Amino acid sequence: LWPDTFSDAFEPARAEAARRLLELAGEAVEVPRQWACCGRPLYDFGMLAMARHFLRRVLEVLHPYLEAGTPIVVVEPSCLAVFRDELPGLLAEDPRAGRLAALARSLAEHLELTGWQPATPLDGVQVAIHPHCHQRATVGTDADRRLLERAGCAVRVLDTGCCGLAGSFGFRAEHDQLSRQIAATKFLPAIEAAAGEGELVLDGFSCVVQARHLGAPAGSSLGELLLRAAGGAGPPAG
Repeated sequence: LWPDTFSDAFEPARAEAARRLLELAGEAVEVPRQWACCGRPLYDFGMLAMARHFLRRVLEVLHPYLEAGTPIVVVEPSCLAVFRDELPGLLAEDPRAGRLAALARSLAEHLELTGWQPATPLDGVQVAIHPHCHQRATVGTDADRRLLERAGCAVRVLDTGCCGLAGSFGFRAEHDQLSRQIAATKFLPAIEAAAGEGELVLDGFSCVVQARHLGAPAGSSLGELLLRAAGGAGPPAG
């Protein structure tokens, strides 16, 4: 289980829920104890040389797992997108980059491959998924939808566009108003309506932060929702 910087520093409950859910599914889970970052925050500012340095560190930390062919489950869509998309291009000379791209998967993808189902079906539960932009572009939501439907849920994937935060974009003072306008156009009305009708799933850290900062419901991660269904009490938020 990859401890991305966003989860590790700000949303540890998401990663902890994923770990507990994987263990309930019968998996032996290891979390690397050495810190490393995928470099995603560096790309917006063109710091590609530094991003390569960070990614080499990732490959060093994950080297034993890559050698063993161990699946790498990543809960943050931004980081999974790096491992699948940018990493093979930035470190094309390192064969471990392609290996990580092939082994990295989302929580939903991994649970679907194991054939996991919750002990207590969520029959009739309405679930709305807001996909993070990187998830929409590089991973998709098919595995999430199929997994939830197999658990008994009625699932819809929201067409909400971008939340407007977009990594560091919305944190810059000159982008603040535009960020809020983007959120108000589709994102905020859609997630507020969805939260009033059932469960809301937001897996992207940027989307969660934007929702909270603008006073909207932030829902839960896929792991937190399924952990409750699996009979494990969800970890405390925050």
